[in-house]
Formats: sequence, structure tokens, C-alpha cells
Amino acid sequence: ARQAGLSNERSNELQSTASTRSQLYQIKRIEALSKAKDVLQELDIVVSINGKLVRTLEDFDAQFTNPTLEIVVLRDSQEHTLQVETTESKQEVGKVVCWAGALFHAPHKTVLQQSTTVPSGVYCADVVFSSYSYENGMVEGHWVTHVNDVATPDIDSFERAVNACQDNGYVRVKVISSKSKPNVLTIKMCYHYWPTRTLVKDQESAEGWRYI
Repeated sequence: ARQAGLSNERSNELQSTASTRSQLYQIKRIEALSKAKDVLQELDIVVSINGKLVRTLEDFDAQFTNPTLEIVVLRDSQEHTLQVETTESKQEVGKVVCWAGALFHAPHKTVLQQSTTVPSGVYCADVVFSSYSYENGMVEGHWVTHVNDVATPDIDSFERAVNACQDNGYVRVKVISSKSKPNVLTIKMCYHYWPTRTLVKDQESAEGWRYI
């Protein structure tokens, strides 16, 4: 931490208040679409939260009980005091569209935590082996931005776009890979073997989901 610019005063403060050996924590990745992404940066070293020095992982528990955190970070050899809003962790996936042998839904929390950018609100979660999606290049981790040149910024617009596709026709799908590489796929429709269906979350259903 001293090599990163931590002052002797701050280092002595950490050592004098620690009952055991303390350590500092560096931000490795920031969840995409989170409010923290506009404030924090990767490689920031967290010094304190709400005035309390951060020495253990338990010191981050303040995020669960406070709507806003005052975080002091070490960045470019200087301390910065930042205001960071917290957000409640919720189950984002409430709708799944089964189309052409692949499953699509809004990006869930794990995906957002692993992604640096979110090109679209439509994420390919799974592809059935030997389906037309599989045969024509769709893979898990693709983001769908357009269907037949119609923008699909969210799962609802994607659902409308694929429901408009004709059986036995060909559909142009613009995708962006997990490595941010764009591509255009041409996928054949066959509703006999690969019908379009939508699953929605339903607490009253025995399985927790139902088809609409």
C-alpha cells in the first residue's frame, strides 16, 4: 500500500488500531450498471467506509444498512473521499424467452459482475445443441442488439421482435460477444421443432414459473 502512495500517517493509524494483522482491499472489478461504477474505479484501494478504517471483510457490511456510503479510496497516490449509493440486490430475471433453440433474458447479477460493458438488455443464457441457433453461431454469452434491424434494448422489445418472425423464414440477428466483438447471424425459423415461448416468474405456480 505504501508503494501505491499510502501515507506514513495513515499506515501508522491502521497498525495502531488493529488487534491483528490488518490488510487493505483493492477493487478488482465493478458491477456493470451499478451506481458505484460512476464513482469508483478499478484498482482503487479502500481506506475507510463511513469514517471507519477498513481492515477486514466485515468492515464492508456497512453497505447492507446504509443507503449511501462515504468511502475514502487511495487513487493515483492520493486519497479521495467519495459518496457511493448502495442498491438492493434483487432477482433481475423475471422473463425468459425461448427462441430458435436458445434462451434469452435480461442480464442477471453474476453476468453484470463479470462484464465491463452491457451492450444490450438481452443476454443469451443457453443454446440447445443441434438447434438452429446453435448451428448458426449463437452461443451462451452473446448480447442481442437487433433482430431484423429492429433494436432490442430489453427483453420485452426482443420478445416482440422475435414473435414477428415468420415460420420457415430467415432472421438477421446482430450480436456482440462476451469479448465485445460484433457479428451478424442468420438464423432459420422452424416453429415445428423450435417454437417461440415465453416463461415468466409466478410465485403462485408450483414451479415458480409459467408459460404465457
